[in-house]
Amino acid sequence: MIKFFRKRAKNSPSGTKSGEVDFSSMTKEEIAAYYEKKMQQQAENQTKIIQNLRGELTKSNEKLQNQEDTLTQTREQLSTVKQNLNNTESKLKSTLSELSFTTNELEKSKEENTKAQREIS
Repeated sequence: MIKFFRKRAKNSPSGTKSGEVDFSSMTKEEIAAYYEKKMQQQAENQTKIIQNLRGELTKSNEKLQNQEDTLTQTREQLSTVKQNLNNTESKLKSTLSELSFTTNELEKSKEENTKAQREIS
């Protein structure tokens, strides 16, 4: 008598209470059908696993794409901020230069006024 210890599947032929399958009382066709059913169940389980993995991969890809899009947006915003800062720096330098020129002109004018007042006095 040939016995294999397996977990008893629902509706498995010639199963015993302990979960072993007695193949000695089965025909070749029944044994083939038993293994075909087991292989079918394994294939279905593997298909479910593959589908779950594909779903997870799709979600991960979508999440990654969203993160890439956000990163691209952030880079564009940072580029704009950098450009605005450069423009502001340029304007500030120009204003500082103008203020420096005006200050020099005022100093010259003040000195000339002081000289003129000394000459008048």
